[in-house]
Amino acid sequence: VYRCLEEGVGLVLHGHQHQPFCATMARATQEREELKTRSVAVHGAGSAGVAKEHTGDVGVNSVSAMVFTAGEVELRVYHASQATKRFDKAWGVTFVGGGLNGLRL
Repeated sequence: VYRCLEEGVGLVLHGHQHQPFCATMARATQEREELKTRSVAVHGAGSAGVAKEHTGDVGVNSVSAMVFTAGEVELRVYHASQATKRFDKAWGVTFVGGGLNGLRL
């Protein structure tokens, strides 16, 4: 994460985590002679097909999808529905191009 902040990365995605999450981290970085605060968002995708005992506090399988539009990235997390046998939207977050170190698309 620290290297991402140094390099100006705005969003990190990773898998193989049984519970989906999204968090941000901010830190002051040295840029030439001045200090600047940079932030990076991290999204850990859940698991789409593991046994319930591996899904942690979330308690259900999940998948993530990203929707790219002009200047924005929308992250959508879907949880498996026991009633309908499909994935329903559970939560989401939108990253706007001007934030997150000017998230470049």
